[in-house]
Amino acid sequence: MESAISDHLVCPRTLNRRVPDDYQPPFPMWVGRADETLRQVVMAYLGVQFRGDELRTAALAAMRGIVASFDMEDGPLHHDLTHHEDNEGYENLMVVGYWKDVASYTRWISTSVVSDWWTSDERLSEGLGYFREIVAPRAEQFETLYAFQEDLPGIGAVMDGISGDINEHGYWG
Repeated sequence: MESAISDHLVCPRTLNRRVPDDYQPPFPMWVGRADETLRQVVMAYLGVQFRGDELRTAALAAMRGIVASFDMEDGPLHHDLTHHEDNEGYENLMVVGYWKDVASYTRWISTSVVSDWWTSDERLSEGLGYFREIVAPRAEQFETLYAFQEDLPGIGAVMDGISGDINEHGYWG
């Protein structure tokens, strides 16, 4: 069994372990492993919000446009799509794009096609809501955890491999 923390990311412990040294997890889990050269990733959460069937076609077209822009140079290496209806009755179409480096994301978001679309005044009068939340954690600031070893979703899809069974799961702390 191996540690969930890659060797090159291990640092001195600041808190005591909350399990005994001989702890054995109750079931197997795995983590995505990145090459040691990975310093930072980008996860861009991009969404279109609407309420009512009359706006559905426009919302879907907007989401298709966002996803199509991922095919441009420096687009994300992987993306996930989701749909959610919130407690106010608004439907939220979301796509999460995953980049292995900030420079690629910055080049993509800075292209005139992408940048001009997001900043267009047309966005203000379409009757749709748009949102984006961008997070760019350093390699030591995020982790993955999977109950399976193939076709990893999320940021795991752009990692370079997968661990063996890991020890750090199945307990609080």
